[in-house]
Amino acid sequence: MEDRCWKFYIAQQYNKALSCYEQSLEQNPNNPLQWYMKGLVLQSLRRLSEAFECFERSVQLYDQEFATIPQNADGWYTHGNALALLGHYEAALSSYERSIASGSISGPHKRQANVWFAKRDILLHLGRKQEADAAYEEAQFIRNDANYIDDEWDIE
Repeated sequence: MEDRCWKFYIAQQYNKALSCYEQSLEQNPNNPLQWYMKGLVLQSLRRLSEAFECFERSVQLYDQEFATIPQNADGWYTHGNALALLGHYEAALSSYERSIASGSISGPHKRQANVWFAKRDILLHLGRKQEADAAYEEAQFIRNDANYIDDEWDIE
């Protein structure tokens, strides 16, 4: 079901995507990624207060998940994105750094580069240009790697 929901979202069929994510959450209400994705859909529909509630729920569920699975690079990345959308920039930066440090994304994946790009964006927002430039260079290094894997997991 998650792939179907994602396809609706990418096709900008937001009402169908919203319905799909709601069905998915009825089956598994403790899935932090699905709450995050529902928030993105609601944000696209300009239903911002509902979107923020979803992002907050996603953060809460990821916080619970990290207590048992702390080395979840993908989870930390999505956690950081949700925090950034909520305006919690320092916490988002910490989540991106945890994603990078967890090392569970092996190889030069698009996901790994996206974490570095997200870190750069937060650092720029925080006025830390020199660190942002270094994060950008790392992201570009990963993207330029000869073994780069475009794994089509971009949820930015």
